[in-house]
Amino acid sequence: MLLIRKATMEDTEALGRIHSRTWQAAYAGIIPDEYLIQLTPESRAAFFKQKLLEPAVPNKLSESYIALDQDTPVGLLALHTAPDPDVIPGTGGIAALYVLPEHQGRGFGRSLMDYGVKRLKETGHTGVILWVLEQNTRAIRFYERYGYVYDGTSKEIVLGKPLVEMRYFLPGD
Repeated sequence: MLLIRKATMEDTEALGRIHSRTWQAAYAGIIPDEYLIQLTPESRAAFFKQKLLEPAVPNKLSESYIALDQDTPVGLLALHTAPDPDVIPGTGGIAALYVLPEHQGRGFGRSLMDYGVKRLKETGHTGVILWVLEQNTRAIRFYERYGYVYDGTSKEIVLGKPLVEMRYFLPGD
């Protein structure tokens, strides 16, 4: 059974490991190796430590969660109030959703998404968006099966090389 709970400072090493490993697996061949190599468990743990220390901002959600399968950290989820200036005010975002490769295909990603969508609603958000790299076809299939729809918005980002991110929204909420 998957347990999802708010991340604490004690979880930063596990979050760093999950984030580093999932990025290196998911983005191999998409993001240059030189960039992915820099995403070490230690550097990502430092990122999550800093994130957890940030003071709360009124009306701006920023929460990180860890997913545990029988006390083993297997995934992470980050939620936020969508910073996109062109979305309806009150839209929430799935900032990150990652499951370790060896634990994928067991419904954990869906459980994390269900939890995230529910939590965004609980915190008063009226819509849900997320961004995904155009070349990350596995994630796109997952999001589309869940019900997300590409809204036609894309942007170029640089992660070792120029890449295109596409914005998806969850209709009907």
